[in-house]
Amino acid sequence: DEGKSKIELAEKKIIEKYLPVQLSESEVKQYVESAIKELGNPDQSSLGKVINQVKQQLSGQADGALIARIAKEKLAK
Repeated sequence: DEGKSKIELAEKKIIEKYLPVQLSESEVKQYVESAIKELGNPDQSSLGKVINQVKQQLSGQADGALIARIAKEKLAK
C-alpha cells in the first residue's frame, strides 16, 4: 500500500534523527587498525577482543557486522 509506505518512510526519517551518525567503512578500518596495534598485533584468536574494543569506542556509530568483517580481514594478514 503506497500510503503505508509513505508513512513508514516519514517515520524512518524521524527515527534516524535520534540515531548516531554511521561512520564510513574507511573510518571504521582506522579504528580497527588502531585497536589491533593497541592489543599488540594479536592473531585470529583475539578477534573478539578487537571487535569489543572497537564497538566500545564507536558507541553505535558502526554496524557490528562491518566491524567484525574488517577485523577478520585485518587479523588474517
